[in-house]
Amino acid sequence: MGKMKFEARLTTVLQRAASRLAQRMKRAEFQGRLKEYLHRIGLAGELEDELSGGKFGAVCQRAENILQRKISRARQKGYLKEYLKYVNMLDLLLPTKPLGKVSLTILPGLKGAARSGNRPKAFYPPPRLTLVK
Repeated sequence: MGKMKFEARLTTVLQRAASRLAQRMKRAEFQGRLKEYLHRIGLAGELEDELSGGKFGAVCQRAENILQRKISRARQKGYLKEYLKYVNMLDLLLPTKPLGKVSLTILPGLKGAARSGNRPKAFYPPPRLTLVK
């Protein structure tokens, strides 16, 4: 993969990491474990002032900026994969593929089943038979 191509992908990784961090921080704030989460991913040391009395929006924005800076530094130093694994965002490196065109096809024997709700007999399980002694 060319350097320019990966740099373009890195910008999407940074954006997706920032949005995922915001979601996780909201969940941790709701559960009352925001400080624990930030300690676990290594951002609490740089956010001590904001955590003590700052608003959540400001804390979240600053945390996103710090995370993006750390990801960029990890890319430059050559340990991007290890850092994303550390913050539990390794799947951001996987390429995203567009879903493409979704088509609904009706199988030949099911034309009436899709509209009327009636299923052909092939879909009904056979009746259970019990042996009487």
